[in-house]
Amino acid sequence: MALKDLQKHLKGKQKKVIFGAKRNISLIKLGKVGEVFIASNCSPSAKSKISSYPSFFPLKIDELPSTSSELSIICEEDFPISIAGVLK
Repeated sequence: MALKDLQKHLKGKQKKVIFGAKRNISLIKLGKVGEVFIASNCSPSAKSKISSYPSFFPLKIDELPSTSSELSIICEEDFPISIAGVLK
């Protein structure tokens, strides 16, 4: 289900999808990200940082069964994607 949500956001013109742990964490701190998709092989440190934010900000977190390499194919990018965030 979460994978279909990500694909819907990628096709939609209304919302922008941001790739990368550092960018997403900084935007989450600013309250600009509403939903995060995490690859199955995401680093434990990035996963734990992002998992701590829903207590401070309204944030939906979806852990995907796909690896970062598979996520890059889904997002049609040339680099591995461990975290994809959708701007509010």
